[in-house]
Amino acid sequence: MTTLELDRFAGIDSPLRRWDPRWKLAAGGVFILALMLLRHPAPAAAGLAVAAALAAVGRLPPQALAARLAPPALLVVLVAIVLALTGGGETLKLGPLALSVPGARRGIRIVIKVFAILVTLLAVTATSPATHTFTALQSLGLPSSLVLVLHLTYRYLFLLRAESHDIRTAMRAR
Repeated sequence: MTTLELDRFAGIDSPLRRWDPRWKLAAGGVFILALMLLRHPAPAAAGLAVAAALAAVGRLPPQALAARLAPPALLVVLVAIVLALTGGGETLKLGPLALSVPGARRGIRIVIKVFAILVTLLAVTATSPATHTFTALQSLGLPSSLVLVLHLTYRYLFLLRAESHDIRTAMRAR
């Protein structure tokens, strides 16, 4: 086991992979900041389309991208549902449920923005080896102690994954 999920797509040849990781991180950070500041669903949807195009340029496999987005998607959709049920303001009756129109709008906007941000993060970070990303973060001015913690966490993931595999094998053997 030499490759973790973090470096799974780092070897795919793509135009995005050929970019300097510092430029990818800086541009991705600016784009994510712009996404966070959006207040309406239409521009957020356009941002999601740009993020999807970025993932396509990075040649990230759609099935793998969807698999990585599934766990946070569940949480974000649950938040959107709670907002739709408890958002207050004008309501829309759907049988026994009273949905808040402003809450539903906020929930939809949040879902779109979160997906756009996550797809952007994946496109920017998954198209470079993790070690190059850590070096780029440090060269962009991130404190070296924080980069060191991130790098050590990444390195220990190998050990934790191997130990988890050994434990599962031992449990099956019993």
